[in-house]
Amino acid sequence: MLHALVSRLAARDPAWRRARRALGATLGAIIALVLDSAIASAASQPIGVPLLGAVVAMVAGLSVTEADRRAAAWTFLLLPPIAAGSVALGAALSTQRLAADAVFVVIVFLATALRRRGPRWSACSFLAFMAYFFSQFLHAVPPQVPWLALTATVGVAVAALLRLVVFPERPQSALRQLVRAMEGQAAVLLDTSAAVLGRPEVPPRLRRRVLAASSDLNRVALLVEEQLDPEPAGDVADPSPADPDPRDPADPERRGDSLRDRVFLLEVAGAHVVSAIRGGVREGLGEADRADLSRDLACLARSVRSGRSAGALRAYSRSVSAAGSGSDDAARYRGALHVRRALGEFADAAAALQLGTRDGEPLDAWTPPGPDAGDDPARGEAAEAAARKQADDDREARRLGFRQGAQAAVAVALAIAAGEMLSPTRWYWAAITAYIVFVGADTRVATVRRAVARTAGTFGGLILGLGVAAVVSGSKPAVFAVLFLLVFAAWWLQPVSFFASSVAVTVVLALLYVLLGTYSWEVLVLRMEETLIGAVLGGLAALVLVPSRSSPVVRDAEAEMLDRLADLLQAIRRRRGSGSALRELDSAFQTVRDVTRPVSQGVPGTAARRIEQRVYALSAAAYSARMLVTALLRVPDTGELTDRLEQLTARTEKLAARAHDGVEDLSSLADEKTGGHPAHEDLASTGEAHAHAHAQAADPGDADGRARMHARVALERLDLALSRWCDPLRPPATGAGPNSSAGTSTGTSAAADERPDDVPAPDHTTHPTGATRATADLPLR
Repeated sequence: MLHALVSRLAARDPAWRRARRALGATLGAIIALVLDSAIASAASQPIGVPLLGAVVAMVAGLSVTEADRRAAAWTFLLLPPIAAGSVALGAALSTQRLAADAVFVVIVFLATALRRRGPRWSACSFLAFMAYFFSQFLHAVPPQVPWLALTATVGVAVAALLRLVVFPERPQSALRQLVRAMEGQAAVLLDTSAAVLGRPEVPPRLRRRVLAASSDLNRVALLVEEQLDPEPAGDVADPSPADPDPRDPADPERRGDSLRDRVFLLEVAGAHVVSAIRGGVREGLGEADRADLSRDLACLARSVRSGRSAGALRAYSRSVSAAGSGSDDAARYRGALHVRRALGEFADAAAALQLGTRDGEPLDAWTPPGPDAGDDPARGEAAEAAARKQADDDREARRLGFRQGAQAAVAVALAIAAGEMLSPTRWYWAAITAYIVFVGADTRVATVRRAVARTAGTFGGLILGLGVAAVVSGSKPAVFAVLFLLVFAAWWLQPVSFFASSVAVTVVLALLYVLLGTYSWEVLVLRMEETLIGAVLGGLAALVLVPSRSSPVVRDAEAEMLDRLADLLQAIRRRRGSGSALRELDSAFQTVRDVTRPVSQGVPGTAARRIEQRVYALSAAAYSARMLVTALLRVPDTGELTDRLEQLTARTEKLAARAHDGVEDLSSLADEKTGGHPAHEDLASTGEAHAHAHAQAADPGDADGRARMHARVALERLDLALSRWCDPLRPPATGAGPNSSAGTSTGTSAAADERPDDVPAPDHTTHPTGATRATADLPLR
């Protein structure tokens, strides 16, 4: 049970990255506070002096993010003089209110603009901002500067010790934790699939859950890929004899690629499970079948989470194969039996990941281009294009940083003026809120959402803080214990929920007021008012002053994904490196998902719905591309598919070019398909290609022929996904096919517009090991 709980948590925090950062920041604050308190006590300094050291330790531990230890060490060496200089400047201007405010605005501008220059610039500028801010918060005076500088130096030293010595990056350990996260996220996908079984249709909220679970599984797979890349596979995945890992295969020469294979197969099998379940629900599973499949899903999820049930998983797979061995081909790929076949394949993939080995030859998907490819003029041109793109990206980042710096500076200046009118001694809460809403936001919509979350979180923290402060205010040990627990929670939650993080931060501030002896209801209400002022002014600055529209950012991310899709199709034609190109496509889709989240989730209106539908279409394109790679891994050449691949590559490049040019309306290109399917075919029907796929799959002796047919189906679906992306709100046309009855629920335009997640009935593709695998498009569109 404990292992299952750890697996569930690992799925939420792959490799414990957020937990390690939050724990390092919290421990750094505790250790620095203890050491600096001794220094402050010996020097008869107020409690605010050691508090600065604790804050510096926390900020330094969080902001220094370089993976290379030498680079991180150099950054830590730069931080003490920067912190000391900021504190000294703030203390020197303590009696010059106007000058102090002006300097604060300049620091805000620099901290916002420089954070896009790289991790070292970001860490140094953010610490400079926080040190200056706390000099104003603590009302520091020049005689305190030496002690403040000393405590800040101690804080940086503690953070460096924890980051570089106590909690260093350990690739082997991180890889094992990511494998655990892969298991946990795969179990989450099974749980989400079970929810689909209980409904005849997929409502928007459940559709988002399915997309999130599938995409999160893909995100963890990408993290595994990143962990394998920096070092040779035999070094990264080869633990010492004293620390064996049962998930590693026996052959050290193939460990890295073997782990890639197993992760890829589990990811593909998870997508098949979702597809098979949705197709079975559309076909009309009976109540008894649904109940039995729900139990199977629950058992499989427990076995996968446990990490030690490979035998049970293999036994389930064998039982499914035995149960379906006497069925005809049509029955095996329909209804409950089809779902169980998908679950059996998923169980096989999960067992292989747990055992560290699998049956069959390695997948030849991760091989980079050959050594002679460097002489290819086309590759030279591609390298030059990549260099130009990187230069353009750097210039765009500097331009965006300058614009956001100007926005933040204006917002903070107005917040200082309004905050001082409300409270001459507490104005800084309005100022810091006006600055914080710009951190981590690239567009005006994202900034406004952060402003709303900050305000709502402060209000929630105000209510919670009253209760917490009232309970622990009589005991300093209790105050410190709750305070550091909330500090951990704030930083652990911050990447996933800015609202929850804001709640925790507000309660922390209430406890700080208790420690400083200034806690009162009036102070917390003033904090709420100042936060509201800063949030409103920050949001207005983002909307009015040189606004950064969301549409170009989203369109650029989509264009980048289409570029990667074109690269993948070319890699498939070359028969080399298709798996690596697929991972680049997956990474580009994750970027699309990240940049569209602020402008689509929870936002009303047609524009938000259009963006959401485009994301669904691109998710289907990524899924179809994965199926294409899977189908052709064992085929010696692309044969007659070469022309179709070239046509689809040309279409993808054309769409990417239009997107790069900023063309918003691409509906006129929706009908420029490369195949014979209707441009907006109802995906709830199979169509002629699927009927042909079933006929070909019935011939067990022609594996290559079946694989090519399955690749054609994947190409049709990929082409259709691109059409849907071009015109996402156009209702699909109901198609005819073997399962046309399954599509009757989407036969009208109104129904299709209300429920755009049409999926085909199950079809086939070829498993990389040569076996036949059941597939269908993900129920995400």
